Amino acid sequence: MADYVLTESGPIHEVDFGGAGPRIVLVHGLGGSTINWNAVAPALARSARVSAIDLPGFGLSPPRGDYHLETLRNSIADYLETLGTTQTTLVGNSSGGLLSAMVAADRPDLVERLVLVSPATPPRFPDPRLDWPTVARLAVQATPIIGEIYGRWFLRSNTPEQLVRKSLEMVTRKPGRVPMDLIADSRIWPGSGNNCPGPNMPRRELPGLSPAITPAPPPLRE
Repeated sequence: MADYVLTESGPIHEVDFGGAGPRIVLVHGLGGSTINWNAVAPALARSARVSAIDLPGFGLSPPRGDYHLETLRNSIADYLETLGTTQTTLVGNSSGGLLSAMVAADRPDLVERLVLVSPATPPRFPDPRLDWPTVARLAVQATPIIGEIYGRWFLRSNTPEQLVRKSLEMVTRKPGRVPMDLIADSRIWPGSGNNCPGPNMPRRELPGLSPAITPAPPPLRE
């Protein structure tokens, strides 16, 4: 079930995959969303209570004032505080892994266990695992003005499906094994998050609707 959680720093979109037992929270990487976990979260929910969140400015979570790592870290910590438990296993992939490690280091009272899936931790040179074309692209994107121009050109030059497939080629060893319905959900998602609820929006239920095709924003949970 899709939901918005009102945290100290603003609304966070979550998908509750259900389950019972220890709490597991899933954090996606750069350019991702809760959809990244659709293929594995149901299996995890067989033995735990599982939820995934969209980082601010990704998926259906509204952006904060900036995209600094500390801002994103604090947003995760604020979400964990709403759960009312210190028995949380935090699972992070890519940059979500780096952020999860930062949360565990800064707020150990909120995290019992930490699982890092290919975390985007700083490399130690020489590192034979580095993909240099990706390093070069990220360097261009991080360059002021040039990065903004490149980013706009890249988005205009590719359809949503092409963007998803290119991302999979960069981060997945065997893109052909990714389920087609997951790719379809990733294409639909960007067009469905235009109306995020404000802090005064009343809670309302939307049972049985997939977050990828929900015609209106999910409810707000305080």
